[in-house]
Amino acid sequence: MNFFKPYLEFLLGVSYNVMQTLEALGLWSTNFVVRDKTGKIVESYWSITEAIAVPFFVITIIFFVLVFVMLFAIRILAGKKDFNLHCNYCFTRFFVYCKYFAEF
Repeated sequence: MNFFKPYLEFLLGVSYNVMQTLEALGLWSTNFVVRDKTGKIVESYWSITEAIAVPFFVITIIFFVLVFVMLFAIRILAGKKDFNLHCNYCFTRFFVYCKYFAEF
């Protein structure tokens, strides 16, 4: 788990920066309001964790898409230059499995 810790901290930091930018532009808020059934404000609280949830989710999806694109590009470039990388077998097996599961 320690391997993923720097990546998680990076994604959380980026999410926090995006949230601060959106809040400065007036498009996002870290202040949340709780209302009762009649619509009156009962409670108000500040939560940074709730505020960065959506930016964190979106940035994490973008991160994984970029990683997949980079792995695919590495596989194509390694194949064109006729490199016999040890990872080439792993990439080939990965795409075989993806094709197998896509058929379902």
